[in-house]
Amino acid sequence: MELTCPKCNQNSTIELDIEIVNFGCPSCGSLFSFENSNLKFLKKQNYTPSDNILKIGLKGEIEGEIYEIVGLIIKKV
Repeated sequence: MELTCPKCNQNSTIELDIEIVNFGCPSCGSLFSFENSNLKFLKKQNYTPSDNILKIGLKGEIEGEIYEIVGLIIKKV
């Protein structure tokens, strides 16, 4: 599935076999929900992760299985 952010026009390709409920643009930080197959703007996140080496869409192999990073949570303590 290819999504185009309505706020910054950045294209994102997502290859998932699950239903997508929300989408966060990796370019501008806008958060959207899906309503009737359309993206509805919810809010804009105002943060910059530090030293994030794991990029959304990055693929790798572990024990013969291919995995793709589709989301990332960074927790600050």
